[in-house]
Amino acid sequence: MKTGTIVVSLATVVVVAGLGYAFLQKKDAADAGSQLVSSTGVGDLEFIHVDDLAVNPDAYAGVFVLKAVVAKVNTVENVISVIDLREFENCGELTCAKYYLPVKVTGDLPEPATTVLITGQLVRDRSGLAIQASELRKLP
Repeated sequence: MKTGTIVVSLATVVVVAGLGYAFLQKKDAADAGSQLVSSTGVGDLEFIHVDDLAVNPDAYAGVFVLKAVVAKVNTVENVISVIDLREFENCGELTCAKYYLPVKVTGDLPEPATTVLITGQLVRDRSGLAIQASELRKLP
């Protein structure tokens, strides 16, 4: 009986250690600047677009990744406004977007017309819904 318990315990440790190792290898590969893959994601992260979020914000509860273009920058309040990347690519201007979403950012603010990948979640503030960014990456 004791030997069986020890074998099961050791097998559990091996499985957990293997999963942890695989996760760390995957994370290290992503951190090392692995190639952007997929038309709807970056690495293993699926992203959404501004228009999709603006039309149905309730569908995106929790943390999400948003790919967008910076339209406006407010350095006083550390807020940027972003527009849909697809609209920007079609129009070529920052003023023709249907929706402008406010994003609360900490750290350096990107310049207008910069494509960004924002990890964040929706929060309600005095002016309505905004995105609280936990991470913002500039994309080429």
